[in-house]
Amino acid sequence: MAETGKAPPAPAKIALQTPLLRGERRPRVALIGRFGAGKSTIFEDAASPVVSHERLAGIGGAYRECIVDVGLDQISLVDLPSISSLHHLEAHDQVVLMYLLWGDRWPPASLMQDAQEHTDFPAPDVLVQVVDATALERDLELTLELNLFGRPLVIALNRVDEARKKGVYINVQMLSERLGAPVVPTIAHMGKGISTLFETVVAVARENSFPCLNRPPDT
Repeated sequence: MAETGKAPPAPAKIALQTPLLRGERRPRVALIGRFGAGKSTIFEDAASPVVSHERLAGIGGAYRECIVDVGLDQISLVDLPSISSLHHLEAHDQVVLMYLLWGDRWPPASLMQDAQEHTDFPAPDVLVQVVDATALERDLELTLELNLFGRPLVIALNRVDEARKKGVYINVQMLSERLGAPVVPTIAHMGKGISTLFETVVAVARENSFPCLNRPPDT
């Protein structure tokens, strides 16, 4: 005989992370990487229908920006001009470095002082470096430089499918521990790993967690 009078099971509860990162709380996230690493492909995978196209300080390289929904949170995603290193800068790359350091609040001694009066681009809150898994060593110099910025950093380990075809297998957890920053495998041209990447970005933005480089012990 069937039992009666039992209340239906309570619906599962999902913890809501507050405060929501929206509006004035929305973090500004900069995609950084070498040409060909897949930075712009990741931007296009995530981009909303409304994308603004600007030039850094009105004089530097072109960048794109849009708002991306990540669950109930949002981020302002910026696709910066490609750059390989912050120590060996071409003239047009110097504005990228100044953006990463100060946004539009350049120091008075800057040669670009006159241009900043007409610009409005805050410095990023979170840095996302897109690295090429098939040529990881080429990108690690920039990773070490970005570690020094004192900003939350996430590594998008892109093209992992092509790396595997070449017999290159990367221990993601160990790489993350060595770099002191989250590492998220992605296959940008297939859209794989993109949701996890931006969920990780929101998490580090909310925690305001900074990279901590872990060097191997001396032998």
